[in-house]
Amino acid sequence: MNLGQKLVVELSARQAGLNKGSPDSRFTHDQDVDGIRFKLEIQDADKYGFLVRSIAARREQLPGNFKALLAKQAAELEKRLTYLLENFRLLELDELKQTAQVRSHVPYRQDGAIHYYEALLSAGNSLSFARYNYGGVRGQREVEPTYVTKEALARLVSDFAGVLRAA
Repeated sequence: MNLGQKLVVELSARQAGLNKGSPDSRFTHDQDVDGIRFKLEIQDADKYGFLVRSIAARREQLPGNFKALLAKQAAELEKRLTYLLENFRLLELDELKQTAQVRSHVPYRQDGAIHYYEALLSAGNSLSFARYNYGGVRGQREVEPTYVTKEALARLVSDFAGVLRAA
């Protein structure tokens, strides 16, 4: 069983009570898997997958050239994340803040709103991921929960771990 599958098994064990609460119920799942701390915010679940609000992953701090490391990690994200709604591209690499922002290359546009994925890499040891809606009802950027099958979530977790280990 790979890293992503381990996390999905643990998460699936917790999902039973999720749908029995209020319509706004959600839970956060924290788990250390093979030296990487994952934190997932889940809004809803069914037997096939999860409505994911965000995923964060963090590992021990790495010494080194952050600009080169972040560029390598961003390239890994672009290469690996080919199974979601849009492809990914490096949008910005900020050497001072030690961050790289990777987003949907061609975001989805509908009814005046822009929908896109965003992954933020920080200091070579952390990654945050979510889907956003910009310009919708409120005219501002908001997290947009995205449905992810159990298989795709296991793959995402494994890919995020692989990206953080790319050194």
